[in-house]
Amino acid sequence: MKILFLRDKRTPPIDGAGKQSRSFTYVKDTINSLIKLYKSKDSHGEIVNISSLNKITIISLAKKIIKITNSKSKIRFIKLKKIYGEGAEDGKQGMPSLKKLKMLINYIPNTKLDKILKIILNSKNL
Repeated sequence: MKILFLRDKRTPPIDGAGKQSRSFTYVKDTINSLIKLYKSKDSHGEIVNISSLNKITIISLAKKIIKITNSKSKIRFIKLKKIYGEGAEDGKQGMPSLKKLKMLINYIPNTKLDKILKIILNSKNL
């Protein structure tokens, strides 16, 4: 997990240029969504995305973690093919539609990214 690199003051590797975006969801929000979906008869047999609205580029995430941890780490960029081999591709955006989740259980995971990062960084189990 790259967050550990920064917490431990090591240089985090970033795939490509770090411009790809992802959505990060707190695990408790995911579990709450799964429980609500399980209890909803309308959701049985449905394929549903569980995510949050915490969309951020990987480079912005690394910079945010460096700031939160007061790390002196420098970001290191690595070509994707060096990590995963020839032919590896990475999607530029990672933001699934949450319309069906909202419709079925009237809930969208809502823990803010800053809070998620603080929980992870303060965890004794890392």
